[in-house]
Amino acid sequence: MSAAELELAKEVKFAFTEAVAAEAAIELAEERIRLAQEVERSVSAQVEAGREPLVQRNRAEVALGQAELQFDRTRRRAVLPRDVLGSLTGIDPAEIKLESEWFERLDPVELPNSTTLDRAIDVLQSEAEVLRSQAEFEMQRREALPDLTVSAGIRRFHDNDDSAFVVGLSIPIPVFDRKQGAIRRARAELVAAEADLAASRLRLANAVAAARTRLAAARDNVTALRADILPKAEEAFFFAEEGYRQGKFSYLDVLDAQRTLFEGRRELLDALQSFHESRAELERLAGAGFERNG
Repeated sequence: MSAAELELAKEVKFAFTEAVAAEAAIELAEERIRLAQEVERSVSAQVEAGREPLVQRNRAEVALGQAELQFDRTRRRAVLPRDVLGSLTGIDPAEIKLESEWFERLDPVELPNSTTLDRAIDVLQSEAEVLRSQAEFEMQRREALPDLTVSAGIRRFHDNDDSAFVVGLSIPIPVFDRKQGAIRRARAELVAAEADLAASRLRLANAVAAARTRLAAARDNVTALRADILPKAEEAFFFAEEGYRQGKFSYLDVLDAQRTLFEGRRELLDALQSFHESRAELERLAGAGFERNG
């Protein structure tokens, strides 16, 4: 694949990942509305029973209204990733089917090794320029060498009528121009090409290291959120909501637990998106176009 094709493939993967994440964000916003409605009903029941002042119901209604506004904003923002994906693929955004099962998975990623990196497009282009500069330098150097002319023949001496075999060697002396300027220019171009190659290798290695770091961090975040943080946040919200109905917790405790829960779920979406974008970036850098498992 060419560099342009690799970049396009990465942009399509980025847009697809963002579109799936946007759809997941809509579902999360819907869940937030559902839970806010449950809390609002609980608060209203407490107010009607005289166990809470009216202001608490007002707060619950405000929280529900904020959840509904967040849902509207999230749904509007989800339009742009679909439009971008449509423009990149030539598919009508309304007809794009977003399969999201892969988005939830952390499939193994084939990381580029040194051999793969040497095949990467940027490095290959720089190596081609080095080879061209080397050929130009050698050509200029050869053209600057004088041509040797060898001659041979029989020479007769008239004094004594003897003959002798004579060999001659002529070397032109280029007094004014031995192409030194062209050689120096070719040598400078070769040095510059070699420097560009070294810089390309360094940029590629740094970019791969950065993408691998982001990938590992995203994977660790997803693992921690799923294994520890989110289960505890969900449990805390359940106990806070149930305890509020029993008069053991205040409404502020419920709000705090709800906010913590949805912040954790939002962080999970962000971490999953970062994982898949880092994966796409590694695929572009390696120039290998690794296929997604499954």
